[in-house]
Amino acid sequence: MSEAIYPETKPRSLGAVAWLGVAIAAFMGIATFLLSYDPTSGGNERTNILLLGIGGEGHAGGNLADSIMVASIQGDEAVLLSIPRDLYIDIHGIRTGRINAAHAIGESRYHDGIGLMRTTLEETLGIPIHHYVRVDFQGFVSTIDAVGGISVRLQQPIYDTHFEKEYGVIDYAAGEHQLDGRDALYLARSRKTSARGDFDRAARQRAILMGARDRLLSVDILANPSAISTVFEAAGTHLRSSLSLYDTWAMYHRARAVQRIESIGLGDVTGLLTPRTIDGAQVLVPASEDLAAIRHFVGDLLRG
Repeated sequence: MSEAIYPETKPRSLGAVAWLGVAIAAFMGIATFLLSYDPTSGGNERTNILLLGIGGEGHAGGNLADSIMVASIQGDEAVLLSIPRDLYIDIHGIRTGRINAAHAIGESRYHDGIGLMRTTLEETLGIPIHHYVRVDFQGFVSTIDAVGGISVRLQQPIYDTHFEKEYGVIDYAAGEHQLDGRDALYLARSRKTSARGDFDRAARQRAILMGARDRLLSVDILANPSAISTVFEAAGTHLRSSLSLYDTWAMYHRARAVQRIESIGLGDVTGLLTPRTIDGAQVLVPASEDLAAIRHFVGDLLRG
């Protein structure tokens, strides 16, 4: 196989101007799905962005992908698509395995986890990935706290004691909740007590992103230098992005024009994936035994 994968775009040096774009990009680790306008496309071309969450330093399996989403925008419509971590596919000819391992393998082999994850998703979904944003747990918490927390609406109640030692009991009724960064992180991680497991967890993650988007627009960060500085300092080295200053500036304003958002996970689509036990582990495989149905679904979804 070829060793060539997408090279990761390195963060730009923080000059007197560039820090502004990176600061905004920092918060995009939790809100990029509606800030994904590519100014070089003329505004009518579709732009797809990989949103990747990892545990990061100090967490077991810190380079495994904890959250995988693709955000897509065209005109005034946006799509947020969750990819199950247990989706068992070919990882760019290296080996078969869960898709969440692609980032860890890329980091280990090439020092480029983003590149391998990006290529694997393109090959799996049949679409190009134009940009990426990766944030770890600490960056996630810090950026939400930096903008004063978020409001999230839960469709179902959740009660989970699995994080009791490090966080406490997760206990939320259905409805609207105000969350700080730590609350949002553990709500996004909880899955073991949910009826649909990781599928319900992915739905909550998308709800958190919606809340983050609303908060970002409400504080009008581009008009508030103090807020920009706070977000930048909070994100620090915990976020990486391929987005330039020009990209981020244009995307912020484009977000205001979005009228329709579709939020969905591959696991929400009947007949697309099926559970299977491989080497004693529970995974999800394409129901059609190949990627044709997944690619067809994603193609139709992004065509509206």
